[in-house]
Amino acid sequence: MSTHAMSYVITSGPAVSAAEPHPGQSSALLGADVLERHLRRSGHRVRHAEHGTVPRPERVQRLFHLLAESGAWQEREVTVFRCGPCSRFLQETEVRGRCWSCAARCDGMSCPACGRPQDANGLTAPRCAACGAVPTRIRRRRLVLPLEERRAHLATHPGQRRPPALRRYLSEVATGTLPAVPVSCEGAQGIPVPAAGWEGQVLADWFGELAGYVEAVGELGASGGPAQVVDFAGTGRAFLHAVLRPALAPVNTLTLSEHQLFQGALSPHVIVDETAPPPASPSTETIPANTPEPAGSPNAPDPTTPDPTTPPDTDALRFHLCLTGSVPERSAAFEREYAETVSTVLAQGLDAWTDTVLDLLAEDFGSVVPEAAPHGPPAAERRELVRRTRKALAAETFSPQEAAEALATTVDRAVADLRQLRLLGGTELRAAYEARLVAHAELLAACAVAAAPLMPDWSAFLAGHLGIPLDEESGIPPWSAAETDRLVPPGTKLPESVPVYFHERP
Repeated sequence: MSTHAMSYVITSGPAVSAAEPHPGQSSALLGADVLERHLRRSGHRVRHAEHGTVPRPERVQRLFHLLAESGAWQEREVTVFRCGPCSRFLQETEVRGRCWSCAARCDGMSCPACGRPQDANGLTAPRCAACGAVPTRIRRRRLVLPLEERRAHLATHPGQRRPPALRRYLSEVATGTLPAVPVSCEGAQGIPVPAAGWEGQVLADWFGELAGYVEAVGELGASGGPAQVVDFAGTGRAFLHAVLRPALAPVNTLTLSEHQLFQGALSPHVIVDETAPPPASPSTETIPANTPEPAGSPNAPDPTTPDPTTPPDTDALRFHLCLTGSVPERSAAFEREYAETVSTVLAQGLDAWTDTVLDLLAEDFGSVVPEAAPHGPPAAERRELVRRTRKALAAETFSPQEAAEALATTVDRAVADLRQLRLLGGTELRAAYEARLVAHAELLAACAVAAAPLMPDWSAFLAGHLGIPLDEESGIPPWSAAETDRLVPPGTKLPESVPVYFHERP
């Protein structure tokens, strides 16, 4: 256990609505999992606030009342969609079309590609998600959150450490007039608006999700005392994280405890940006007339599921997504890039390096680790690997891509150094050979420790063969192991070989 143990609350809600699956949903979830594994094995207390569900109606209505008392809502007439064949108004995920900014497919709330907010005035090529009909645009009375009037809060919002991508996004969005976002809508299902004169209207889905987030973070904070909140901004949620939440944070009518809960939820200490980059050019794909979008249907293929004929190693896929910052798309380009990572970094890298080090130890030392102190380039690589990965995986500087790049660089340099290692073995410089081989064994063991949050199964697999103890709670090697002088002490009996872990894809 760390002598400076801290408490963290990690949040990861839905990247986009469940009505519209998107492979980017995995980005925030994977990032949150990597950070949680790292913090736990570092001795910190971690609670995970998953807020994909809406809390009880009375709690959502209570939050609505608190915000109403602070003057958050206004009554306005706004343009909305109505589907004639379905005889209903369409909100958020009930309508599909193209983003007004980048032309990517999106729903009526926000674009998963560029993050721009959508409404009935901007969404192009709209279709009803249920029947595929083209809806009409009409004016209706709604309660809205007037973001333009709360613009000042966005720049002065306290407590947040926004990543550069979200800061750029906020700057771009704020150059134009900010929209008035409806918090009420006409619908047969949903939580009723708890205000006189608004009978027949329900609260918008985005507000229910917000209430779920506030409740999840608040309850965890109350149960475990003060905690650092690390909020993962999933794909398609840039507008929610950078604009909507900060605009609602300054609530002056709350009690002290309520205000602390609300500020803690809406003013996280760190926001990790896991949003996807915008497309290079507008899409030219057409939406078939009078047919609903296929992605939300039960028979639609899951874009996050790879081809079953070539199932991926779970850790290999995790490592590739961290290394590239990509999402697991079903595309030829993604498959090629993934196969390249598996081949060069994992199969011909980690596996081949492991095999060579164990072979040399078996041939020259009977698989017993020599007494020589580790020396040579691999010894320096071990120190640099530990430094880079610890910094990359810290909550304040969290970057799984930087951690994966550090591992890939280490593997590449270690494999390149094997030639020099073999040359030393064929000379009279026996002491130098022993020291360099020990350094390779130590560096390999350090990789097993450093890679644990990214590739937990491989880490536990190799650590077990090298005799490195695993953390009882996380099931992966603790960071304290990397701080010892020797991860594989002199005299340790290692196996002559280990099974191949990563398999190259055809």
